[in-house]
Amino acid sequence: MSEVSMKHLIDIDLDALKGIEQDPKLQRDAKYSLEQLDDPHGGGPEKGAQPGDRWAQHSGSVTSKAVHATKAALTEGHTWWDAILSNACTTVGQVILTEPYQFARTGIIAATCLYLGANLLSFYTMWLLVVLFLHRKMLMIKEGTWFTTRDEHGYLKRGKTTQFFDIVEFSMGRPWAFLAQACVVVQLLNSNAVQIIASASSQYELTPYYNKRTWSLVLGPVILIFGYLPSFRSSRLLNVIGLAGTQYSTLYFTISAIIKGYTPGAFSRPASSKVQFFSGAASVGNGQSHGVALEMMDAMRQSRKYTMAYGISWLWIIILMVPHSLAISLCYNKEVLQQSNVYAILPNNGWRSFSVYIMLIHNIAAFTLHVLPLMFLWERMLGVHEKSNWVRLPLRTFPLMLIWALAILFPFYGNVSSTYTSVTGFFVSHIFPGIGFWWFYRTKERRAECPVRIPRIFAAYNWAPIFGLNLFIAVFYAVGYAGFGTYYSWVLFLRDIRKFKIAAACFRAPPAYMSGLTLVC
Repeated sequence: MSEVSMKHLIDIDLDALKGIEQDPKLQRDAKYSLEQLDDPHGGGPEKGAQPGDRWAQHSGSVTSKAVHATKAALTEGHTWWDAILSNACTTVGQVILTEPYQFARTGIIAATCLYLGANLLSFYTMWLLVVLFLHRKMLMIKEGTWFTTRDEHGYLKRGKTTQFFDIVEFSMGRPWAFLAQACVVVQLLNSNAVQIIASASSQYELTPYYNKRTWSLVLGPVILIFGYLPSFRSSRLLNVIGLAGTQYSTLYFTISAIIKGYTPGAFSRPASSKVQFFSGAASVGNGQSHGVALEMMDAMRQSRKYTMAYGISWLWIIILMVPHSLAISLCYNKEVLQQSNVYAILPNNGWRSFSVYIMLIHNIAAFTLHVLPLMFLWERMLGVHEKSNWVRLPLRTFPLMLIWALAILFPFYGNVSSTYTSVTGFFVSHIFPGIGFWWFYRTKERRAECPVRIPRIFAAYNWAPIFGLNLFIAVFYAVGYAGFGTYYSWVLFLRDIRKFKIAAACFRAPPAYMSGLTLVC
């Protein structure tokens, strides 16, 4: 197969033939690339289907075309900049509300170093996953197993979504895939529950006439509705609104902190105890999660561009997270240690109220991006992942109800994030990518087949530098997180259960400036 042909095969991604009807040249290139395979299906339409049938469904009046174009612009997400939006929205949601708390209890100097170092390692391990994803995709296309079905016009269509544990199984084997699957399930269940907890906590700070548990009961069903969206390609508008809200909120947090002024001694103040340091570090030092990255990459037409998209979103996230986390930690150092939600320590005014409402939209967007991989996994377990939406979507109700129940039973905002991150985050973001890459490319034959050009600094001495770095990352996170981080996070989590009880109506005391109101906590 020619190099040009293989490039087309790798670049023309999930449902690409479905989306390039307006570009005849690209249509011909895609067909040519697929016909190079010894695949009896050939990638083109079945006998009797006409090329015009493919876009005939979009012909008609000017009004119908305008409606279709508007719907596509607002909801369909399959480009590299959609991947930027999805990555950023997934990572920064409710985290911006609790990250100043994590910075303060870890110690500002240590937290800043950990955060930047962990994010640098996250970028590297994400690149490892991209390489493995492209290699798997290349082999599946060669074998004729990448496209699994045909649409009503006879064109090949990808009927399955690549998930994180698929890459682990591809690189390390099925037993490790089960462990990866369990880690992703735990991580996604808890991260989705945290979106509901964060929304209820923020709404309580704005309207404290109902307790936090009541707000979880009220907001839970509203947020859960978005778990029924069919795919990532339906979330573009949510991402744009959510990220606009995050941008506004972080700017508002930073300006509010600057207006208050610096707290003397805050910068050099260390963590108050080993429990506080390691539980805070478990959240700060995890970097960016890869649990939903593969689904985003699989939804792109050109998955080779995912590394670029991830890099832009990675830089954007750091610029969003670090300034406001440092500003709040430096200016509200004592107050933020008492309240895990930043809204609880900021003055009650219109700027704060607007931030709460727009962050609720972002929490919904982040919930959507976190919950869809879990729904895909649930559908695969039930064997309905290739069925129509009318079959698949109603069956999502049980896991969505489970998420709601977790949010009500364990409303310990801040400590919940540290606990589940310390248990599963390091596996998903660092250990599986590093060890899986080393194990898969341990032979010279596999390294020769790699679809990505490895930088010379990593490829020297039969890839010894890249394997050595992977081993260091795995050992560092296994000891630091599986050991100290997990232990101390669970100490705090169990302490919260004993103090506030399961399904607590109120977690942490209300802020002092609300003492004049009729509070329910």
